[in-house]
Amino acid sequence: MPNILIIPIDNRPVCYDLPILTAKQDKSWNVFIPPRELMGGLFSSADYEGIVQWTKDIVSENSIDYAVIALDTVAYGGLVASRRIEISLDNLKHRIKNFLSILSNVKILATSSIMRISNNNINEEEKTYWAEYGEAIFSYSYDYHKTGIEPQHSIPDWVLDDYLSTRKRNFELNKFFLELSDNKKFDYLVISQDDTAEYGLNVKEGAILKDIIVANNLSATIKTGADEIPLSLMARCFCDFYEQNPCIMPIFSTQNGAKIISRYEDVCIEQSFLGQINISGAKACYNKDDSDFVLYLNTPVDIQDDLAMQVFQDKERTSCFEKPQGAFAVCDVQSANGAQNTFIEELFDKKSFGLMGYAGWNTTANSLGSVLSCAIIGYFANKNSCFDKNAFLKLIALRFLDDWAYQANLRQKLRKNADFNLKTAYFDYINKVEDFLGIDIFDFSFYFPWDRTFEIGLDFKIEKRR
Repeated sequence: MPNILIIPIDNRPVCYDLPILTAKQDKSWNVFIPPRELMGGLFSSADYEGIVQWTKDIVSENSIDYAVIALDTVAYGGLVASRRIEISLDNLKHRIKNFLSILSNVKILATSSIMRISNNNINEEEKTYWAEYGEAIFSYSYDYHKTGIEPQHSIPDWVLDDYLSTRKRNFELNKFFLELSDNKKFDYLVISQDDTAEYGLNVKEGAILKDIIVANNLSATIKTGADEIPLSLMARCFCDFYEQNPCIMPIFSTQNGAKIISRYEDVCIEQSFLGQINISGAKACYNKDDSDFVLYLNTPVDIQDDLAMQVFQDKERTSCFEKPQGAFAVCDVQSANGAQNTFIEELFDKKSFGLMGYAGWNTTANSLGSVLSCAIIGYFANKNSCFDKNAFLKLIALRFLDDWAYQANLRQKLRKNADFNLKTAYFDYINKVEDFLGIDIFDFSFYFPWDRTFEIGLDFKIEKRR
């Protein structure tokens, strides 16, 4: 029975719960993940010493085959902490070396992030000065990279100096990770570009890191995305263990859908798909006869909308879903930050037989990585007679109740009315999910893990209908 150890990015449900639920589809695997209280949050860093001790205990008591490590958690205390924490590069390196020394004779698949550059004046996940200078810093970064000449700006010296020194420290740590990769400390390394654009200091750093990877033929890659990458790496562990690379055929719902560049990304949807395929250990194919299953992508007509930001620019269409024959998964990326209602209605009109996964949350990369990991792990579990149908149904119900019910619909109502009765409003969506999946959902509750409306945590139980 394979054992996999996971150090998640932080304590959000999509980072902490989703890997557990996804892996549970295969009853033959054991998943070890630190207690949630050791993980970092929006305003707290992960407990480094606690994670180190927990890892030592797990490794001493179990034979760990694979470790999927979010290096930002180990080094900084989390993805958000990496942009805020005041800690020297030498101390960061020491933390990483000390942690990796625990995992001898373990296949390590790791991920780190290139520090993002948010294009707004919201400092919720940034340093405090972002509330006043965020947009200006984004413009400075964009123009500097685009022209190669430092642009004129009104950013105070102390702000810009602090920002650039933080960037430099994080960039140097990523170069250190590539040195470790060159020394075979990682079996595979993904450096992610979170919330990116066409130009920016983060894009420039990514190009430099990519050159190092190519020049040294490293087992590493640069990939647009962030939160979904541990899921993709977990799928890669399954592919490695079973020594097979499932062939997945993409079907794009709109004529130009494959070539559209999604919001918060710098590559088109097809390239994002191919990147996630590469990370997960699967293969892409464009002939159904050669594929193990199909990935149906609900894509925009011209431009991706954003449900969280209430940006609606894409053309409307009345019909968008023709269910593929046989096994299929669904990636719903017509809009960023939530499912597309018309598409869900059409999907629910079909029977769920053959469905291997669904996702439609946040960015295209987030959705792709999570749905592919679900489908790949479910594929192996079915093939090896280890598939847990209840675990799968709960996972899919969760995605519909989050990506569709909350993100596409209920979140906006809650933001407009603080007294909105969210639990009562959920009942109609729960009933529709129950009917589609043939389950009963009970003991339903929710919470807001970071005390904001952007993400929600859901807890419930399910029972298959007879």
